[in-house]
Amino acid sequence: MQDERGAFQSRKTVCLVDDEADITSVIKKGLEQEGYIVHDYNDPIKAWEYFKVNGKNCTVVLSDVRMSGMNGFEFCRRVKELRPEAPVILMTAFEMNQSEVSKAFCKR
Repeated sequence: MQDERGAFQSRKTVCLVDDEADITSVIKKGLEQEGYIVHDYNDPIKAWEYFKVNGKNCTVVLSDVRMSGMNGFEFCRRVKELRPEAPVILMTAFEMNQSEVSKAFCKR
């Protein structure tokens, strides 16, 4: 793709992580329809392995909060340790209270 100056634009890349395949499938389809490149994972450990190598190419990380193997808060902490400027969006279908969020983001 080129912009009006003729320079090539890179497509925006999303690292999508949710342990529910039906959820990643729907989100991936929607994002791809909007022109995003989506690398989707149903295993947060595999997503982390991808991000360690390719994180510099990700425009944004979209992660579920509650997953087995590694929860979204831990995944977010690891992403931010490796690439502090990386935008991360956490999502959940469950109600969360402020103390749960604060506890997850406290410095240890």
